[in-house]
Amino acid sequence: MKKIGIFITLLLFLTFVSFLLAKQQSVAMSYPTYWQQVDSLQTHGMPKSANEIVQKIKQKALSEHAHEEIIRCLIYDLKTNVEIDHDSFFDQVAEIERYASSSKDVISQSVLYAMLAQVYDSYFNANSYIIQQRTPIWDIVPENKKEWASNHFLYRIFHYASLSIQHEAALQKTLVTNYPTILVQATDSYLRPTVYDVLAHNYIQLYVQNKHQIERLVTQEKSTEMSLITPYDHFIAEADTTTSLWQVVPRVKNVYQKLLTFHKASGNTDALVKTDIDRIETLIALSIPSEKVSESYQLTLNSIIEKFQKSPIVVHAIVLKANYLLSEDKRKEAYDLCKLYINRFPDYSRIAVLHNIVEQIKQPQLATSSQSVVYPDSSLNLKLNFSNIDSLTIRLYKIRSNSLEYQIVKNYYGITRQAIDRELVNTILVTLPVSELFLSKDTSIHIKTKDLGLYEYEIVSPTNAFDSIKNTFYVTRLLLVHKTINKTIEGWVVDRITGKPIKNATVTVHQVRYQRNNVDVKKVASTNTNKNGLATFSLQHNNAYYLSVSQGEDTSTPIGNVYVYGKQKENTPPDMQQHIALFTDRALYRPAQSVYVKGIAWNVKEDSVILEKNKKIHIRLRDANYQIIAEKQVQTSSYGSFNTD
Repeated sequence: MKKIGIFITLLLFLTFVSFLLAKQQSVAMSYPTYWQQVDSLQTHGMPKSANEIVQKIKQKALSEHAHEEIIRCLIYDLKTNVEIDHDSFFDQVAEIERYASSSKDVISQSVLYAMLAQVYDSYFNANSYIIQQRTPIWDIVPENKKEWASNHFLYRIFHYASLSIQHEAALQKTLVTNYPTILVQATDSYLRPTVYDVLAHNYIQLYVQNKHQIERLVTQEKSTEMSLITPYDHFIAEADTTTSLWQVVPRVKNVYQKLLTFHKASGNTDALVKTDIDRIETLIALSIPSEKVSESYQLTLNSIIEKFQKSPIVVHAIVLKANYLLSEDKRKEAYDLCKLYINRFPDYSRIAVLHNIVEQIKQPQLATSSQSVVYPDSSLNLKLNFSNIDSLTIRLYKIRSNSLEYQIVKNYYGITRQAIDRELVNTILVTLPVSELFLSKDTSIHIKTKDLGLYEYEIVSPTNAFDSIKNTFYVTRLLLVHKTINKTIEGWVVDRITGKPIKNATVTVHQVRYQRNNVDVKKVASTNTNKNGLATFSLQHNNAYYLSVSQGEDTSTPIGNVYVYGKQKENTPPDMQQHIALFTDRALYRPAQSVYVKGIAWNVKEDSVILEKNKKIHIRLRDANYQIIAEKQVQTSSYGSFNTD
């Protein structure tokens, strides 16, 4: 029922159907009276009585050929009957389909087809997970729609969407200004003045929203992105040879060509410009990003702005231009542009959008990054990227818990700090470097660390200009590297800087169960590392475990998460197994930042760990497409460790 509610709610978008034709006929005043009775009965929880009146309305409307009332009854039946029995959905839709196909009035028929496209689209998206599990069948359409695959639903959606705009001439002559209800759901009537505008934009949005679904089924034709974002006169002149219902960009392009041609001929400049701006915004989103596409986008936007800079309609283009400048981090330029046109057209109905962009630019912004682990007697390097901030306060807390206790509290209570016992150890007042108005700036703050432990820094604004930022970090000498083989856990403890194996460090295996009202922590096993820093555990049960390490007062190290699997089939292992562990200074990097890498190389033979001393290691950095973008050769130290950037 929940999923049915999702797409039934979306049907409210289409309630304008019942009003769209209201002025085509002289309808008796009894219709409003009837519907007032229906609303009253529904409010008082009498759906059966309300339905009886709706059926009377339908019979009266059929006899009087009152299309708008018939459609309103069909929508009512669909909504109320499916809420009672969701299995009746396709039966209700079939009734609408029968009426649409038999309708002699092209306006009501077109609107009904648009409604059917929306109904099928809403059902498809509400049930997409189940539908997409079915294998697409192209040569057969199952009679039972509950067995349809994604290609069947998508075909039906776009078939009805296409039918909704086939009577272009009639739809273009039918103004929406006569139907105030539609304006609540759509946009200003002078920008989309005809029923054709509304249905054509509905058609375009259906293709845009389902683009990825279509791409899974049908290979898309390669289009010349440059031609999609050219000035509208060149765009209109381009021929379109695609007839396939499955080609997204050509279909969208074709409808925009018709819309622009129509508004150019009608002389409605505002509607022409708004449609052209919508065209640019839509097609740039459908294009594959490239430098040439970006250049074409900017040139076309600048052309519109230059040509219509004295007309308020240009504000719509200014919004796109400002957002593009923000994406390029040109905040001051975007601010100046918005302020210029706010001052030029202060009373334009959509000027609030520019005001919102200005407020967004003026908002204080702060982003931080730092190490998660710091070596004793060194510094926490806190990197800040900020704008519109001149000062901040850093509070440093020491958490009175070991790593495991903190991990449990964080997982059980989430991000709240109320359950964490901490002590304020330092407060730092920071005056930030002066930066140019609205532009972001980078700076670094070094916080000296001395005592071992788990710490949290909190960054706050003296004037509450931004929300506080909190992060934790460990101060420790220990580094735990671990792996599992069948039901055996191997942990290797080394010095975090030198890579020297640590003898007699305590490695402990814990099992933690998070229950509704408490957390059950069970110590499964514990042992000290040997002279090679190695600790080995043989466990009996498949389970998830926490792995902690400590030595003396050094009890705050990152917790290892391991999962022990049962006996697995494996090939006979070689006499010597090679291992390399890599560590970076952070998980996320900004463009042009250096990647600092540390690593340890070792071999395992039975229960012996042998460090890879003075061995050459080749490191490659690859991008998301697995292409090599940098590589370097390093040599390990006498402890098997290495580092580079």
